[in-house]
Amino acid sequence: MGIWIARDRDDSLWVYKDKPDKKTFEFTVPKYGDTEHFQIDACLYPEVTWNNSPQELITKELQEEE
Repeated sequence: MGIWIARDRDDSLWVYKDKPDKKTFEFTVPKYGDTEHFQIDACLYPEVTWNNSPQELITKELQEEE
């Protein structure tokens, strides 16, 4: 189990604890103070695009546990 990264159509980049649902123009917009998903710098993960979002990010530690 990893975390999910998704890029909205406006090029903003988001991290989610659970796999988000893709809407017409965006993924779930976080509520203020919500730690289940949050926005990160849009320059990170350039390989993640609107068309291939969401993508599961699997950390090295999680791979070693499997």
